[in-house]
Amino acid sequence: MSVDTLTDDAAVARLAGRLEGAPYIGLDTEFLRERTYRPQLCLLQLSTPGEITCIDPLAGASLKPLTSALASTSVPKVIHAARQDLEVLWPLFGRLGNVFDTQVAAGLTGLPAQIGYSELVRRLLDIELAKSETRTDWSRRPLSKAQLDYAADDVCHLAAL
Repeated sequence: MSVDTLTDDAAVARLAGRLEGAPYIGLDTEFLRERTYRPQLCLLQLSTPGEITCIDPLAGASLKPLTSALASTSVPKVIHAARQDLEVLWPLFGRLGNVFDTQVAAGLTGLPAQIGYSELVRRLLDIELAKSETRTDWSRRPLSKAQLDYAADDVCHLAAL
């Protein structure tokens, strides 16, 4: 599946229109917390059937057009270990509607309560994810293909989980 990286307002607005009618939105964030008072969103990854998109707010792309789709209760937002992502997104969007946390769901089925995304993907889908960009500096630009592939993997399998 190809990955689009959006850096401009018009592209984000077009994506927002597609998200409104999606059956689900897979969502993840990459952020910087170590050198900032509040977590700084560096990349927003979204997936829908057949589409993975990375939005680069550090390139100046406005995220405001996404507010309606992310607040909607009719479209589930599928997130793994949602607490930190929700903390990062709250100042931008407020409450996200209809959130399904795959980590919480895994815990309710008897898997470890704090199971990581890559381990859950390995156990349930028999897919090994690359871990090479786990400790990357997401604030540095340009992002490499390896970083974008890693970011895309973070939302690619959410619906299947």
